[in-house]
Parts: sequence; C-alpha cells; structure tokens
Amino acid sequence: SGSGKSHIAMASGEPSGCVVASAQSDSVTIGTTNHYRVHLKYSRGEGPTSIFIKTQGRLGKRLLLSTMGLLTPETLFQGSVERVPMETPEVFAAAINRAKLDSLIVMEDLALRGATMNIVTKPFPVERIYRGLDQLARLHGEYWNAVPSTLRGVEPWKMLFGWRTLALLGGL
Repeated sequence: SGSGKSHIAMASGEPSGCVVASAQSDSVTIGTTNHYRVHLKYSRGEGPTSIFIKTQGRLGKRLLLSTMGLLTPETLFQGSVERVPMETPEVFAAAINRAKLDSLIVMEDLALRGATMNIVTKPFPVERIYRGLDQLARLHGEYWNAVPSTLRGVEPWKMLFGWRTLALLGGL
C-alpha cells in the first residue's frame, strides 16, 4: 500500500489530471508472471477504482523466457498504438527493463467490466474457449504475413535456443 501522491497517465499518453492519493494492493498471484490488483483512491480527478499490474516472475522464469524470446513481446504488444481485432484491456503504461530482464504492464482491471479471472484449478466453460479461439483466429487472420510496424513486439516465430533445449529434453 502506498500513500504518496503520483500522477496516473491514461492510454492516450497524456496525463488525465488525476492525482492518486492512495493505492492498496491485493495479494500477488505468482506464476510465470506476477499479477497485482491495485485499488486506487484519488485526491483530485477521477480514474479507475482499480488497475491490474503484470510483472515478470522470479529470476529463473525470466531467464527461461529470455532464452525463448518471450520476455518482452507481450509488453511491446500491449504498449503498441495499434488496435487489434480482439477484445483487450486498456493499457495505461508498459515498460521494459532489459538489464533486469523485467517488464511491467499497467492495465485496466477487467473485473470492473464483469470479467472473471482464470482460476487454474477450475475448468473453462466450452463457450469461453470457443470465444477465445474465435478472437485468436480473427487476430491471426488480420495480420498473417502483414504485421504493421505500429504493432510492436510481433514478429514471425523462431526456434530460439530455449525452445530447442526444451525440444531436445522432450525428445522432439
């Protein structure tokens, strides 16, 4: 939790005029990446009542993702100006620290729109899987062999060192 004042920049890249008076974080969800829901109170202006923050996980996972070329593409993609034909959260900020193999994405808390978060121990309803596959198919169909330069972090997939190592260990 923090009580210092800070300015929040909205997706347009321009300061919204909001001043955050306090921020209270829920417990962190640790996985391949770490997720935080942060509840905000404002001393001036209006903004979202909560945001969702995603950072890279533990060092071992960051090293593995780095060797596989997967450390920065999501952050670059989420920070792109290009709108994609897929429902995505509004991104307020995205940053990469290559020296520490870390990244940060500050985005809209989709729970405020009624979205339910994935719980790894509970199966998805089949309809939700169909909707996700449909969105991914539209995304790939839109950009197949024609990725605009404004869509940063998206490149043709390559079998990098980390993937080759996993393939060898898996007997592929």
